[in-house]
Amino acid sequence: SLFLIGWNDATAGPLIPRIQKVYNVNFAVVSLIFVLACVGFIVGALINVPLSNRLPFGTLLALASVCQVIAYAIQAPAPPFPVFAASFVLSGVGIAIQDAQANGYIASLKHNPEIKMGLLHGAYECLQSVGEAPGEATSSNEHPSFKQILGMKTVHLLAFFILVYVGMEVTIGGWIVTYIQDVRGGNPATSGYVSAGFFGGLMVGRIALLWLNSKIGERRVMYLYSILAIGLELVVWLVPSLIADAVAVSIIGVLLGPIYPITMNHTGRVLPRRLLTGSIGWIAGFGQAGSAVFPFITGAIASKTGIKALHPLCGFPFESSKTPLTCCPQTDIYDGAHARAMGSCTRSSASRPQAVDQTIHRFSTTIPISCEELSGECARMIWGVERLPTLFAATEGPMPTTASTTHTAPSRSKQHVFRERVQLAGLYWCYFLIGWNDATAGPLIPRIQKVYNVMIVNGCPESTLIILVKRWLRPFQGFILGALMNIPLSNRLSFGKLMVLGSICQIIAYVLQAPAPPFPVFVASFFLNGVGIAIQDAQANGYVASLRHSPEIKMGLLHGAYGAGALVSPLVATQFSQLRHWSFHYLISLGIAITNTVILIWIFRLKTQDECLEVVGEGPIDAASTNEHSSFRQILSMKTVHLLAFFILVYVGMEVTIGGWIVTYIQDVRGGNPSTSGYVSAGFFGGLMIGRVALLWLNSKIGERRVMYLYSVLAIGLELVVWLVPFLIADAVAVAIVGMLLGPIYPITMNHTGRVLPRRLLTGSIGWIAGFGQAGSAVFPFITGAIASKTGIKVLHPLLISMMALMLGLWALVPASPHRVD
Repeated sequence: SLFLIGWNDATAGPLIPRIQKVYNVNFAVVSLIFVLACVGFIVGALINVPLSNRLPFGTLLALASVCQVIAYAIQAPAPPFPVFAASFVLSGVGIAIQDAQANGYIASLKHNPEIKMGLLHGAYECLQSVGEAPGEATSSNEHPSFKQILGMKTVHLLAFFILVYVGMEVTIGGWIVTYIQDVRGGNPATSGYVSAGFFGGLMVGRIALLWLNSKIGERRVMYLYSILAIGLELVVWLVPSLIADAVAVSIIGVLLGPIYPITMNHTGRVLPRRLLTGSIGWIAGFGQAGSAVFPFITGAIASKTGIKALHPLCGFPFESSKTPLTCCPQTDIYDGAHARAMGSCTRSSASRPQAVDQTIHRFSTTIPISCEELSGECARMIWGVERLPTLFAATEGPMPTTASTTHTAPSRSKQHVFRERVQLAGLYWCYFLIGWNDATAGPLIPRIQKVYNVMIVNGCPESTLIILVKRWLRPFQGFILGALMNIPLSNRLSFGKLMVLGSICQIIAYVLQAPAPPFPVFVASFFLNGVGIAIQDAQANGYVASLRHSPEIKMGLLHGAYGAGALVSPLVATQFSQLRHWSFHYLISLGIAITNTVILIWIFRLKTQDECLEVVGEGPIDAASTNEHSSFRQILSMKTVHLLAFFILVYVGMEVTIGGWIVTYIQDVRGGNPSTSGYVSAGFFGGLMIGRVALLWLNSKIGERRVMYLYSVLAIGLELVVWLVPFLIADAVAVAIVGMLLGPIYPITMNHTGRVLPRRLLTGSIGWIAGFGQAGSAVFPFITGAIASKTGIKVLHPLLISMMALMLGLWALVPASPHRVD
C-alpha cells in the first residue's frame, strides 16, 4: 500500500513538463493538481477518525484503494484539464486514509515497531499480526473522539512537522526535474532519473540508517540529518554541475528518508496507545496535505521568478521543521492505566532485586519497550529470572553465561571429511556460476550497445537510462530484494531449499536472456538473476563461515571458485561478442545453472543447515539457534553488521567496475583490438582466483587484518600505473596483478565476520552483508558509467582509486576483536 503511495507521489516530477506542454498551462495552473490533491488529503484526514469508529480496518483500506482505482481510471485517457485535475481529489482521499491506517497499525505493534516502520516507509505492507496483543481494554469499548485527539497539543505539533516534511519531500521530487532541465540544461530523456535517485535515496535511508538511528538516538539524529541535508541543498543550489547536483540530491534523499518513520515511532511513544490510530490518522492525513501545499507554493513563485527559486524555498522547510520537533515532548505520555501498570517498577530501589534494576537499565539504554511490557518483565524478574538471556541476546555484546560456552571442534571420521568435501564441491560450483555471471558483462557491453542501437559518445553510452540504469540498477534491485528476503526466508525454508530456489531464479533469467528479447525484457531478467545470486551468495558464505575445521582455507577456496568462473567467462563472452548470435552465450550460462540446480538437490537434499552440518560431523550451530529465529531486529541492531555490509558493498562494486568497464577503457583509451580486449578482463578475474588461493599462506603469516592494508595500498599504486602509463601491455599486466591483490579481501572479510559476530546469528548476518554488498556490483558500475557518459571512460581509474581509499577507511572502523564467546 505504501509502495503505491510512494509511486503516486514520485510520478509528478517527470510528468510536469509534459503536462504543461499538452495542456498549454504555466507553473501556477499546473500546480492546481497539488492544490486539489491537498483538498483530498484534508477530507481524508477529517473523515478518517469517524470512519475508524464505524468501519473495520480492512474495509477502510479497501475503500481507500478503490478511490485510487477510480482516480487513475479518470487520469489514464488524458481527459480535459479540469477533469484531470479534479481526479486528484479522489486520489488524495484514498491516500490519506491508507496512509493513516497503515501508520497507525504499525505504530500499535509492540514487537520491533521501529524496524517495521522503517521498512513500511522504505516501500513508500498490511503486516500479518503474529502474537500481537490488542491495545488496552478501553480501546474496544471507547471510541476516540475528535475532542480527545484534537485537544492534545502534541498531535498538532507532530501534524505540522509532517506537513512541512512531506511538503519538502514532494517539492524536491516534483520540481527537481524541471529545475535540472531549465537551470542545468539537462536532457529531458534522462532528467527524470534525478527524481528517481532522490526517491531511491529515501528508500535506502529508511532501511540502511536504522542502526545509526538507534546508535545516536532517534531524536538527536533528526538534527544531524537536517543539518547535513541543508548543506547538500546549498551544493545543489550553488554548484553548477549536473552530475554533482544529481549525486547531492540522491544523498539528500538518503538523509531525509528516516525522518518520517522516526516521527511515527516517536508518536507511538508519546501518545496514549488507545488514541494512537486516530491521532496518527490526523497527523498523517493533515501532513500529507503538505505534498500539495508546498509544491503549489513553489510552482506559483516559480511562475514569477523561474524554477531557480526551488532550492531557497527548500531551505525554509528544513529550518521551520525544527521548531515543532524541538517542541515535541521527549518523554512518554501515559494515562492512568499506564501509570498503574508501572506500579511494580516504581518502588524504591531498596525494595526491588538488583536483577530488576539491571533489566530496567538494559531496556532503557538499548531496547525500545512499552511500559506494560516493562512492568510485566519486572514482575517476571521478581518471581524468577527467565528472560534475562533473551534480553542480552538482542544486543551486540556477548550473552552472560554460567558455564563456559566455548565450542571445541568435534573429532570426525574419514567419512565425515569426504561428505564435507562433496558439500563444498557443490558450493564451489555454485560460486563458479556467480563468478561466471559477474564477468560476462564486460566483453558483451559494446555488442549490447550496438545491437540495441545505443548512441556512443566518447566511448560511452550517451543514454545512461538505457545501458546504465537498466543494465546495472535492475540487478541492484534484485540484490537488495534478495538480501531483505534472505533473513525471513532462512527462518521458514531450509538451507537446501533456499539454495535451489536461488538457482531456479538464475535458470529463468538465462532462459529470458538467451534469445536476445526486446530490451525491456532483457534487462528485467537481471532483476531475477540478482535475487537468485543474493540468496545463494548469502547461504553459501554463511554455511562455510559456520564450519569449525579450517574455515579460512575453505572460504578462500570458495571465493577462488568465483574467480575461476570469472576467469573463464570473459574468454567465452569475447568470442560470442563477435558472433551474429551473441546472446547464445547465455545458453552456456543456462547449462551451468541447470547443472548447479541438479547438484544442489543431489548433495544437500533440501535439508536444513544443521542437518547438513551433522552429516559432516560438525554438529548444530548452537543450542539456542534451534529454538530462536534470527530476526531483523537482532541483526540490524549490530553496528558491526552494517560496517561489514558497506565494506563489502564498496569492495564488490570496485571489483565488478573493473571487470565491467576495463574492456571499454582498453578499447577507447588505449586503442585495444575489440577481438582481444576482453582478455584483459579475463586476466583481472584470473588474478582474483589466483590471489584467493595462492596468498592464503601470506594472510596467515602477516595476519588477515593487517594484510588487508598491504593489499589495498599496493592495489592503489598499480591503479596509478594503469591510469598514468599509456602502454597497453603494461596496463594489462597491472590489471591482472590488481586482481590478485584484491582477490583475498572478500574471503578474509567473511572469515572476520565469523569471528566477530555471534555464531547463532551468523547465517542471517552474512546473508544481509553478502546480499547488501552484492548490490555494489550494480551501484558502482552505474555511477562510473553515468559519470563516464559526460567525461569519457578515462575517468574510470580516478574513481577506482577513490573506492579503494574508501574501502581502507571502512576497514579501519570494523572491530578487530571478537564480540562473541561461542
